[in-house]
Amino acid sequence: MRRWLLGLSSILSALGLSACSDGPTTQQSYIRQSGTWSEFIYAGAQGPILLEIRGEPFKGQQSQLEGLILAALEGAHPERPTRYTQDPAQAPHANFRVTLMFDPPKTARGSHLCAGEALASGPNEPGKVNVLMSFCSKGEMLAESWGWVKKVTGPDDKRLSKLLHFAVRHLFQAAK
Repeated sequence: MRRWLLGLSSILSALGLSACSDGPTTQQSYIRQSGTWSEFIYAGAQGPILLEIRGEPFKGQQSQLEGLILAALEGAHPERPTRYTQDPAQAPHANFRVTLMFDPPKTARGSHLCAGEALASGPNEPGKVNVLMSFCSKGEMLAESWGWVKKVTGPDDKRLSKLLHFAVRHLFQAAK
């Protein structure tokens, strides 16, 4: 009986994993050991945090994509409601920024984004979107996350919204 249950459990796990093979998948790949969450709170305490968007996964639909990005990011931290802006004049602490790059080159890091390096978007398989996200202060990387999702049909696809939501949550997730 126990073997049968273990076998059934393995089959169900495999089915569950195959259903997730299209993502979204996100991961925090770096966070400075101290103060990053506090700096995030400080950066957004008096107004929106500066947001830089790089790349255009859906040609000709950038304004629609920007609206989706703002909505996904602004709803990601219910414990700390945060707004974002692309206008440096509206960000009270413009020395802090979140940089989001769509389809970065495989060798790209958040530190490249924070340093302002020009990076060309890499080629991607149709329907797949990769993101690299970093939280920066004065050109220094404080945190980095990345993710991907497949079978995205356009900028209004809920799968893309989930990818962005989880990527920004992981960006500020404290190590446990």
